[in-house]
Amino acid sequence: MGCFWGPQEKLSKLDGVKSCVAGYTGGTNPSPSYSSVCSGDGHVEAVQLLYDDEVISFSTLLQQYGTYWRAQNALPSKGSQYSPCLWLENKEELLAAEKFLTSRELEQHTVVLRSERPFYLAEGYHQNYEAKQKPRNLLLILGLALELFPGTTTLQNKAGAALCAVYAIVTLGERILQSKVVAATEK
Repeated sequence: MGCFWGPQEKLSKLDGVKSCVAGYTGGTNPSPSYSSVCSGDGHVEAVQLLYDDEVISFSTLLQQYGTYWRAQNALPSKGSQYSPCLWLENKEELLAAEKFLTSRELEQHTVVLRSERPFYLAEGYHQNYEAKQKPRNLLLILGLALELFPGTTTLQNKAGAALCAVYAIVTLGERILQSKVVAATEK
């Protein structure tokens, strides 16, 4: 589905989806990272879903997959970290996916159906990335407004600068610290 941030946000909100995590799969690197995947180690960005099939069907999940494609206007090219793939658990999912992929509106896209594993959890800063960005962006916008808006007082300017600094510290700190934590737990 391309970058895992958007699909994770959209799919995790569906009734019946118990868990939706961002990660990497499909390559041969036994210790993938965002950096290695971007460098072409063969893995793709993916989301792993755990769902209650009594609440949401696999066919409904496939429809959401297709809706996301249409919203993006194009599917990423095959061979990139954003290659379109579906990893399937059983024969029923395979049959449903094959039927879905022959639908007229998706016929121009090449989606690879796969069953191999494993799935590697992406670094912590990628998990629920889109959901975290809304409050962070609000913090940054408020900080910039206080710092740059004409007619604000020195105290407001300082508060704005402090909010911008907090934004930078939280965003960069999360990436640095969580990358080190993931690397340490892999050893």
